[in-house]
Amino acid sequence: MDFFASPYLAPVLGFLVGLIGSLVGMGGGFFIVPYLTLVHGFAPPLAIGTSLWLIVANSASSTLRYGLQRQVLWRLGVVLGVATLPGAYFGAAIAGHWDVGWFQICFGVLLAAACVYAVVLSGSPRLNEDPAQMRVQMGLAVVVSIVTGFVSSMFGVGGGIIHMPLMMFAFRMPARMSAATSQWALLMTSLAGAVSSTARGQTDWPMVLLLLAGVVMGAQVGVWAAKRVDVKVIRRAFAVICLVVAVEMFVKGLG
Repeated sequence: MDFFASPYLAPVLGFLVGLIGSLVGMGGGFFIVPYLTLVHGFAPPLAIGTSLWLIVANSASSTLRYGLQRQVLWRLGVVLGVATLPGAYFGAAIAGHWDVGWFQICFGVLLAAACVYAVVLSGSPRLNEDPAQMRVQMGLAVVVSIVTGFVSSMFGVGGGIIHMPLMMFAFRMPARMSAATSQWALLMTSLAGAVSSTARGQTDWPMVLLLLAGVVMGAQVGVWAAKRVDVKVIRRAFAVICLVVAVEMFVKGLG
């Protein structure tokens, strides 16, 4: 683990996190939190609070770029983001009381779910790409977002694993528009959780600064690449990485 703990490697990891996060519509916490806990030995609350600030940076960078491409549904994103706030508050409060072993096991389960999400999405037939066929249900969006905010702040991850399937399958939104709107909603969710965690003293600012530039740059490149690469390949790679890290988290949690 000494090699991965090198400060010279951190910006590279940040870049990859920002790149993959913006491509699949997630904030990158699925990789940041295991990196901080397994490599640097962070306690779960500190890893979560630190991860949330990096997700803020990732989602802000992605939203800016997607907004310039007119892919963000701003009103829907506000509804999704604001609805997550109550859940984000309570999730951040619970995050401060995690037992290390249980956290690693539960995070492994979450990673396994992310793996399944990526595999199913990659193997799905071509989804709707016509914005005129969208059927947005605001009531459902609010209910799902409350749960999303709770999960996001409790584990220090983005809410894309819940919001993306909601928009793509339930609302029939195009994939890129779903990713863009998910990032906009995630900015509000992660900011609420990050502020709450920082108020409890659960943020490592040197680590945030070490990863920050890479995350922001990776998010920009990811949005640029979204129109130029086969996102299915990215999702499959994301699934493989999630599976490997999930096994490692399980082993550490049970050990």
